[in-house]
Amino acid sequence: MTIRPLPPDDPNLRQAALRLRRTLWIWAALAAGMGILSAAPAGGGTLVPAVGWLAAAALMALLPQPALLALNAALWALSLLAWIPGVGAALGNDPLTMLLQPGAFESLGLAVVRVLLAATAWNQFLFYRMLYGTGRAAGLDADLPPIPEVIRNLSDRLSLAARALGATALAVALISWAVTLSLRPAGLQAGVVLASFALGLGLGAAFSPTQRRGAALLGVGLGGIAIVVALAAGTTLPS
Repeated sequence: MTIRPLPPDDPNLRQAALRLRRTLWIWAALAAGMGILSAAPAGGGTLVPAVGWLAAAALMALLPQPALLALNAALWALSLLAWIPGVGAALGNDPLTMLLQPGAFESLGLAVVRVLLAATAWNQFLFYRMLYGTGRAAGLDADLPPIPEVIRNLSDRLSLAARALGATALAVALISWAVTLSLRPAGLQAGVVLASFALGLGLGAAFSPTQRRGAALLGVGLGGIAIVVALAAGTTLPS
């Protein structure tokens, strides 16, 4: 028995698309809040990481793309790296830590919250990516009806963007080793921000229906290397 695909105007699919839009708006508000706190003097006044949060907020507010939930998950997960001793210059001050001045117990709580936020965003991505359509998806229950493309699939473009961002992030991180100590922190922070976007967009595209999965994974790899380089350079700066 052939299972007919769901129509694109199926009420459940349209409702899911609306929920995706509202979900992205909520995450955009949280990211914008982190950006504002990062730029504020009380939150450390680190402008480069603030731009990264605000750019992510703008993307999530304007583009109804499930892959952006993977970017959001990556940003929250990678924000935990700011607490690694000796590498703060590569990431900038953590705004919540600067603002709240938490003790050991409170810091653990903040870390757990960020892990939960990252896990929640990733799980939401795994669910809403079905709105890209399941025609090219593998491993699904054969009894489920095929889902058409409800959200325009931009995964191919995001894959290319991830590759370009990863290459740029690595170049910026490497160049930052050669600049003066006064300019190095901003360069390293820019490299980490670009690498974070490469990782997030690359993972989002790679786990979505795309014909450019290789480019997406290359972006993830380059982004990961760029972060390692930036963190290593951060340890050379005076504390």
